[in-house]
Amino acid sequence: MPGTQPITPLSLPELPSKPRTHGLRRTSVASELVGAGPAPIPVAWEDGKARDFVLDNGMEVVVIPNHRAPIVTHMVWYKIGSADEPPGKSGIAHFFEHLMFKATTNHAGGEFDRAVFEIGGSNNAFTSSDYTAFYQTVAPSALELMMSFEADRMRNLILTDDVVKTERDVVIEERRSSTDTNPQDVLHEEIDATLWQNHPYRIPIIGWMQEIEQLNRVDATVFYEKYYWPNNSVLIVAGDVEPDTVRALAEKTYGKVARGPDLPPRIRPVEPEQNTRRTVTLSDARVSVPSFSTQWVVPSYHTAKPGEAEALDLLAEILGGGNRGRLYQALAVQQGIASSARVYFQGTMLDDTKFAIYGAPRGDAKLADLEAAAAAEVARIAEDGVSNEELGKAKDHYLLNMIFAEDNLDWLASIYGSTLATGGTVKDVEERPNRIRKVTPEQIKAVAARYLAFDRSTTGYLLPKTENQEMTLGARPHAAMNIQEVKSEKGIIAWLVEDHTVEIVNIGFAFKGGTKQDPVGKEGMAKLMAGLFIEGAGHYDSGAFQVKLDHAGAEMSLDAQSDDIYGSMCMLSKKQDAAFGLLRLALNAPRFEQGPIDRVRAEIVSRIVGSERDPNAIAQRKWLRAIYGAHPCSRLGEGTKESLPGITPSDLRAFHQAIFARDGLHIAVVGDIDANTLRERLDQLFGDLPEQQTLVPVYDVAPKLGQLVEENYDLPQTSLTLAWPGVKPSAPDFYAAVLLNDILGGSYLTSRLYEEVRQKRGLAYHVSSELTLDSLLVTTETRSDCAAQTLSIVRDVVKQMAQQGPTGAELKASKKHLIGAYAIDQLGSTRSIADRLLDLQIHKADVDYNQRRARSIGRVTLKQVKAAAKKLLSAEPAILVVGPPLGGKDE
Repeated sequence: MPGTQPITPLSLPELPSKPRTHGLRRTSVASELVGAGPAPIPVAWEDGKARDFVLDNGMEVVVIPNHRAPIVTHMVWYKIGSADEPPGKSGIAHFFEHLMFKATTNHAGGEFDRAVFEIGGSNNAFTSSDYTAFYQTVAPSALELMMSFEADRMRNLILTDDVVKTERDVVIEERRSSTDTNPQDVLHEEIDATLWQNHPYRIPIIGWMQEIEQLNRVDATVFYEKYYWPNNSVLIVAGDVEPDTVRALAEKTYGKVARGPDLPPRIRPVEPEQNTRRTVTLSDARVSVPSFSTQWVVPSYHTAKPGEAEALDLLAEILGGGNRGRLYQALAVQQGIASSARVYFQGTMLDDTKFAIYGAPRGDAKLADLEAAAAAEVARIAEDGVSNEELGKAKDHYLLNMIFAEDNLDWLASIYGSTLATGGTVKDVEERPNRIRKVTPEQIKAVAARYLAFDRSTTGYLLPKTENQEMTLGARPHAAMNIQEVKSEKGIIAWLVEDHTVEIVNIGFAFKGGTKQDPVGKEGMAKLMAGLFIEGAGHYDSGAFQVKLDHAGAEMSLDAQSDDIYGSMCMLSKKQDAAFGLLRLALNAPRFEQGPIDRVRAEIVSRIVGSERDPNAIAQRKWLRAIYGAHPCSRLGEGTKESLPGITPSDLRAFHQAIFARDGLHIAVVGDIDANTLRERLDQLFGDLPEQQTLVPVYDVAPKLGQLVEENYDLPQTSLTLAWPGVKPSAPDFYAAVLLNDILGGSYLTSRLYEEVRQKRGLAYHVSSELTLDSLLVTTETRSDCAAQTLSIVRDVVKQMAQQGPTGAELKASKKHLIGAYAIDQLGSTRSIADRLLDLQIHKADVDYNQRRARSIGRVTLKQVKAAAKKLLSAEPAILVVGPPLGGKDE
């Protein structure tokens, strides 16, 4: 989606998945779980510091070697973003990013996507205010091919009126789906337009609708000829490569592209002095819980005086650093009036940037009281400053996140790319930790007092509508990855992958039994228990426990899914004694004290209330009831406003005792730890848990298909979900179904659905399919007056697949994609490897699965995939429509 940084996939097998958020484009296995969020600044790798050089044509190149896995991330950053657009042409930067995936004089449209797909890579792009980036993650052997494709489209695009018009329709649908139907996003646009009085940051990255609709081939050609040249770009290559090899390949490919005209300095309109307080208010029937966001214009790393940006970064950490941040502690823990409290500072902007605080009330708390309390915390720092101890903790946590960032190639490449594309240098990135260490309490106080004055701020309010206003809602696997099975003296088994590249240890664990185990009348038990995982254990109450976590340099979490409860801890290997000691307490001796229970429960209830008027949430509840009936699958895992208040500390202790036992336990450990050390840790952590779980039997259920579920409301965007039967991993035709899904809609950029719905007709920005344990789901969003047409096309594509199956060429390409994508999608970081190993254990695979998987996919025949298509897709689907009535029955 426009303006977001790329994020790195964490992965699961071809099994149930959660929604995946990306930049603008993606090529990936259908069913994955991904982690989102911008990365902190990394420390340079010990085994290969970043190397920086410039080609003769002016293209800057940065190489960051890391040889942990046979993966390389290749990114081209252009120093052009939405803030550089000419007046009246808003959205042209983002629109042109789409057009870069079209035909060139040397390659047909879609050829680049297919090439990446067939080698199992990922291919994506994103646009921000200050830059546009294109990136691929592939095996090192494919690096030259990626460079060749990128160098080709840098200058050789073929832009026709038909190509431009069709893709413009896609962008229009993207705006409708990503912004116009989302009250929060609508408000954010209005806040930006108010906060920035003169600077082009006030204009949305995706553009204003009325201007997008007028963009044409001439606009695109002029934009291309002005900005897409090697001397206006930066190449970042991170991963299993050597700098000399990259230099030779870059000269061979990019070096052949002529240097373009020198662009003038990127001097934009100057923002006038901020001297008033402004407010923006949006009331919407889909909003149940109000919220506020107060924002200020502040310097970025590119515009700040020495030390100021670092001080603002640490101020954001002090105010909003998770559960230990001042806002959360004051508003959620001490006063109990907030369900959420966050802080945002985006330092990597070319010009001044914004600093924001955000909050939503809890229970009956008033928004005005919450806003006042948040303002008081900000003012307290501006007046009284912070202590050396508080600043020291913030620095420790910030630097810890820098180390954790080393674990992800995409994040590394993104940090270097965004810095260099906004006027920074490699040295700026590598010296950031030292500059952070030098920040003083006086600097924190100074930036708070100078920049966070409430009489020079903009505040946005998102409010529910009053009752009389409401509308009616009617690599193949990495051969070098050695999985060891480690067994402790007490018989506890874990899978271990040693990786001493970075001084990090990631442990993941899962207990059988999740939200389906919630007792009737006390739904939400599992989620509430998970939310209390870091809220005190042993002798430490909530506050003391989290202080200990900070001192141990560790991050810990627990999450309840429908069938399992997943936990994880990431720690510095040199502090593992303290970290493992805290994890042991959390596993064996949770406190479940009334105060934290009340607070966490109130936060969950606030989220439930917040979704009460959201049409998509309403539709999801209706959909689950329709297809699952009274089965636990139909319940929302977070529980209800009625069920949560009845959960007591004794209920939680009993539930914990029933779930946290060794016979339902799976463990995966990846990182800087050896087998002998882990063997001792296993008994330390899990040895005192009960031997056997006490679970309530849950019978299997098949979704009730062949029905239409509608949630009607009057907005321009309609979302469609269609469900056909799924297949279990143990079924003999499982891999045939995986390949079928990949060809139908799972591969996204090369799928049949993508080709028919988006490429040929421009009806939707997104259309894809996903294979889960009990269904094959197709999802898309489209303009409401085209919903019936889009639904008809989707059904026609599926019907044709059911009757004829895929072609031999499609099957061959899909096999190459799924086999090649494995290392890239599943093994890119210690956390993703641990997640993968956990799920293999849960689904009763063995340590050799990674090697056998490729052979299993390779043995699937065309006849088997055709049989799977006929079996799964011949059924009448269940259909969910969220939007205006279709206006007639779809045939």
